[in-house]
Order: sequence, then C-alpha cells, then structure tokens
Amino acid sequence: MRILTAALLGIIFSYSACAAEFYRVEVVLIGYFDENSAASEHWPVTLEAPLDETMTGDTVGDEEFLLQQADAEVENLNETPETEAPDPTAGLLHPAQGLDFRSAAQRFDYRQDMKVLWHKAWLENIQPEGQAIPHEIEVAGEKNGVETEITGTISLHKSRFLHIVPDLKLQQYVQGYTDNPDDPYSAERQWLPLRAAHIDRSRRMRSNEIHYLDHPLLGILVKVTPVEAADATGTSGTDSASNQGG
Repeated sequence: MRILTAALLGIIFSYSACAAEFYRVEVVLIGYFDENSAASEHWPVTLEAPLDETMTGDTVGDEEFLLQQADAEVENLNETPETEAPDPTAGLLHPAQGLDFRSAAQRFDYRQDMKVLWHKAWLENIQPEGQAIPHEIEVAGEKNGVETEITGTISLHKSRFLHIVPDLKLQQYVQGYTDNPDDPYSAERQWLPLRAAHIDRSRRMRSNEIHYLDHPLLGILVKVTPVEAADATGTSGTDSASNQGG
C-alpha cells in the first residue's frame, strides 16, 4: 500500500511539475521623453559600432582576395539549397490572447513624457539560462520632437527564481542640421544622434508579480504567470497581429 501511495504521489508530483512548465509572459517597453530629466545625466551620443572584420585594410582592394570572394559566390550559387533546420524553439512558444496591461499602457501613452514603444504577450516554456530564448526587438517611436529606436533582445530563464534579461541598445535622435560642408544635405533638417544607452541589467522575479525595470530613458513592465500546459498548447490567437510594437 505504501509503495502504491508513493507511486501515486510521484505521478502527481511529476504531472504538477510538467503542468507548471509554461508561463504567460507580458512585456511593455515605455520610452521616456522628458528632455529635462534626460539632459541631467551624461550620455554617449552613439554606441560604438562593431568592427566589420570582413572589410579590413589588409583585404580591401587586394586582387587575389577579391577573386577568391567571387569564386566563393559562384560556388554558393551552384550549391543545392539545404533543407531548413528545425526550429529549436518549436513547442516552447505559443501565442497568447489579449493584453492584461492594455489599460495601463493607454495611461502611459496619455502622459506627455512617455510613450509605449513595444507591448506583447506570449506563452513560453521558460528554459534554464543556457537555453534561454531571445525575443528579438526592433522598434521606434517619436514624441516631443525626440525619436527613440530600440534594437536587441529580451530573454527569460529560470533556476531557483525566474529572471528577465534585457539586452537592448537604445538610440535617441533629434531634428537639426549637420553643419558639415561635405554633406550635401547639411542645409536640410534631419534626424541627428542625440544620446544612446545599452540596457543589459537582468532582474530576478517571482511569478504572479508585476515587476518594473527602471532606466532614465526606458521603463520595462513585465509579469510572468504560470499556466497549465494543456491551456498553453490549446491556446489560439495571434501574438503579433493584435499587439502593439514591431
């Protein structure tokens, strides 16, 4: 009898652990457009771009190098296209219906110094840190004469606690003139780099709690809620069609 009870408890525990694998994740990125507040701190104008190793001074213009590149391109054209590799995230992500933070996002947008730049919700089987799924972000928004562009990723992983890990590059622009005699468009108003930031500070979280990651140029509102595995796989609806952001 004890053996049977232990076995039943083991089955129930295993089912519960499996059922808790999926989480509903909702994230809102809120840009701050208060020029007085932003100007009170020192920011780089732009973030340094990575060096393109394929275009170094040792290779550009070298005839042998250029011929090798041309031969490689011809070989690529003649190759039989390979079958697409299976998506490693298949089965780990599902669309979520509705947005719990919709009314909150609208209130942010009503403010003169804030704008919702990205707002999405999805269901995810959150993995350990080494297998975390990066969610690509590329979005822009303008308010008060300042344009903000955000590129990068947000990922979540779990160990003892849940963690959200933003890796975002933020660039702000303002309209002006280049005042550059070598620029034929210097007499025209255009978007010029104003300030930039790299946001990469992770945050430990608990499920069912609303968390807010604050930065002088960007706010990140997030909530992670456990859902039953059956509900996750059976949920219908579209993620990107009904949500704000790119």
